Amino acid sequence: MPDTGYRSELFLRACDVASTCRGIEGNGPAATWERLRAGSLRLARFERSLPPATVRLSASPAGQMIGEHLAIREGGRLRYRGPQGVLRLPPDFGAYLRGRRRQAVRTNVGHARRAGLTVTTSLLEGWEPGLDDTRRGLITPGPIEWWQVRGTDAEASPVAEAILTVDDEVALLHGLGSSARYARWLVHTAIVERLCGFCDLLLVNSDEAYLLGPGHRYFQQLLGYEIARLELPRPPRARIASRWSGSRYLTASRMVTPEARAARGSSHS
Repeated sequence: MPDTGYRSELFLRACDVASTCRGIEGNGPAATWERLRAGSLRLARFERSLPPATVRLSASPAGQMIGEHLAIREGGRLRYRGPQGVLRLPPDFGAYLRGRRRQAVRTNVGHARRAGLTVTTSLLEGWEPGLDDTRRGLITPGPIEWWQVRGTDAEASPVAEAILTVDDEVALLHGLGSSARYARWLVHTAIVERLCGFCDLLLVNSDEAYLLGPGHRYFQQLLGYEIARLELPRPPRARIASRWSGSRYLTASRMVTPEARAARGSSHS
C-alpha cells in the first residue's frame, strides 16, 4: 500500500490539487473540464488508495449524534466523509504510548504534569453545538463528555476543554481548545486512555484533511492519526419472520402456510 501519510509526497500533491479544484466555481461542463485538467482524477485515485476505516454506529443517542454529524452535506458533498484524520485505538493504552513515534506525546504530557495541570471530566445530557458551530440545528442534542484541564489554581478557568461523544465502537471529538502550553497534549492523551479497550476509532470534527493547516496536520501526525476514508456499513434489511423466508423462490405475498393449505384442501372436499 502506498504511503499516504500527512508528510507523504502523495498527500502533499493531493492537497495542491484539492485546493486548485475547490477554487474552480460552478458544476457545468466547463467547470468539470477545468477540474479534470487540474487533476481531479488523480485526486480520486488518491482517495481510493487510502486505508478504509469502518464506522459502526449503534442506535443509541450517541450513535445518532455521530451519524447525523457524518450525514451533513455542504455544496452537495458529504462534508465529513472525505479523507479524514482517524485514530485507531489499541485495546491497551500502554501500546498507544510505546515506541519512538509517541515520544512527543510522552514528553509533552510529562511537561504538563510537572506544571501541575490536571484533567477532570463530567457527563452532560442534551448537549448541542454552540451558536458559532455550523452544525447547529443539524445534530440532535445528546450526551457528551466534557473534559477540562486546570492549573494549580482550581478556582481559575480551565486552560483546556474538549467535547467528546462516545458510542459503542466509535467516538467523535467535537472540539478541543487550549490556552496553556502542553494542556492539549494532556487532555487528548487522557481521552485516548479512557477510550482504549472500549472503542476502536476516534474521529475528529474536522473538514477534509486537505484543508488542515500544516501545524494541525503535524499535531495529528504526532498523536498517531492517519488519513483514512470512512466507510459506514448499510444496516441489514429486515427479513420476514417465517421459516419460509429462506426460499429465494417465494415472496411474502405468495407464501402459503401449512395451515392455509389444509384449509384450502378442506374447502374443495
